[in-house]
Formats: sequence, C-alpha cells, structure tokens
Amino acid sequence: MRLSQGEIEGIIKAFSSFAMKGCSLYLYGSRTDESLGGGDIDLHFEVPHHKLFHAKDQYLDFLVEMKENIGDQKIDLLISSPEIDDDDFLNQIRQKQILIKSW
Repeated sequence: MRLSQGEIEGIIKAFSSFAMKGCSLYLYGSRTDESLGGGDIDLHFEVPHHKLFHAKDQYLDFLVEMKENIGDQKIDLLISSPEIDDDDFLNQIRQKQILIKSW
C-alpha cells in the first residue's frame, strides 16, 4: 500500500465521525501496488445499506476533511453498500482492494 502512516491516519479521521459498526474503508487502484508510482488515492467506503443515502450525502464533507488532514491530493471516493453485488465495477475492485479500517 503506497500511503504514509500520516495519510492513513488522516483518511481514517475523516470518516471516523460518520463510521459505525458495519462500515469499512478500503484502498483500491494503483496505490495498492508497491511497484507502481504516482496515482490518485482511490478509496471505497462501504456502509450498511440503510445508511447509504446518508453517507452519499456526506460525500463532499469526507473529501474536504481528508484534504484538510492530508493535503491537496487527487482523491477518488466511491461509497457503496456490501449488499450491492450486481455492479461489475464494484465486483472488480472488491477483488483487489486493501482494507484500511473496519468499524
């Protein structure tokens, strides 16, 4: 995983006020591969299905707080529910994503 400890802590902090039991935060994309360079920070935040709408409503708040915590970086944030299993893109990233934190 190509994130510093400070970046990991800053990212987790941005989600901690919202996260509850059943939430998980993952890294996916090029930053999961130590042999590659550069790349966006691709994050996948999974929440219980009954909280999905509320989490998506907080999308900009998550991004603003992350940028305040880790600096201005290109961050792609995907918010979904583990109950969603009919999305090809989600199924593809789930195969290679790395768990950052589970609440």
